[in-house]
Parts: sequence; structure tokens; C-alpha cells
Amino acid sequence: RFDATFAFSDFEAAAVEEAYLTRWGLPWDLKARFGRFFPKVGKQAAIHRDQLSTVDEPLVIRRYLGSEGYFRSGADLTGVFEGPWGWVLEPTVGILEGSVGEGGTLFGSTRKRPSLYSHIKKFKELSDSSSIEFGATHLVGSSDADPTFEVNVLGLDATYLHHITPIHPLKLQGEFFLQQRDEAFAIN
Repeated sequence: RFDATFAFSDFEAAAVEEAYLTRWGLPWDLKARFGRFFPKVGKQAAIHRDQLSTVDEPLVIRRYLGSEGYFRSGADLTGVFEGPWGWVLEPTVGILEGSVGEGGTLFGSTRKRPSLYSHIKKFKELSDSSSIEFGATHLVGSSDADPTFEVNVLGLDATYLHHITPIHPLKLQGEFFLQQRDEAFAIN
């Protein structure tokens, strides 16, 4: 399947936010994406601006990942597995072009050095009207043009959703990112 999202605004030039191919039916029921997309990094970074529950992106997204969010070209693999005690597990691993969005400070500006990421999500329906979700993200990338990966990011997120009525949901959501800037390893 091919998906594309184009952004039009009175204040900015038209832009392609996403354009990617998705392939289902891979071995072990994996799904692959290839192209330009929002990677599954945390909770809010993978959502288009018009779908956010807030007016703007959270400050941590704008400051570290860029004013327009974090969409990059790359590829990823996602699987969905039934876990213990009724939990659904969704692990994702991917490789992305280097750098971050406009104004982001997480990685350097060179696109030559790829970034790697992984994300795991645990989801469980507590009742017909309530669900809970936990996620963990790991990003590794470069802050400059050398071949070392010196930026490590760990992200944790949690969401509780309760539908008071079918059209009145209560959503409690939080996200935490921890960044370390030391040389982790190098690829020559």
C-alpha cells in the first residue's frame, strides 16, 4: 500500500510530510515500511499536527525533534504479538536518514549518518470502555559528521484511555525522554 500526506498552509510552502510503501504478510506476520514517514518514537512524535490533542507539538518534540515533528526517510519492521495475561506487544525496529527536523537539536545536521531506533508498545483493554498502553523507545544517532553514534535517547510513555460516554473520552498521557551524549560505538 502507498500512503502520502501533503501539508498545505497559508503561512508555509506546501510540503510532503509522508510518502511510504507498506508491505504486510512478511514472515512472522511482520509489516515493513519504506519511504518518508513519522517513526514510532514515543507517543506524540508519530502523530501529524492536525491529529494532536493539543494546539501545538509538545515542547520536547519541537526542541529536540524539530518544529514540524520528526519525519525522516528510512525503513522499519513492526510485528504484533499476543503477550502474557492478555497484553498485546508491538515491537518496531528501524533505520532512518540522519539529522532531525527544522530547529531540532537531538542529532547533528548531516543526513549521511543514519539513525537507528526501536520501540516497543504494550497494550491491554481493561474493560469495554478503558485501555492502558505503555511504550519504550530507544534512538541512537550522530551529532556530527564523524562515524560515531554518540547520541543515545531513551523514551518512556504511558496512556490511559477511558470512555465516559462513546463521544466523551478521558485521556491521561505522559512521555519522558532521557538523552545521553557520549560515544557509544562507531561504524567504519
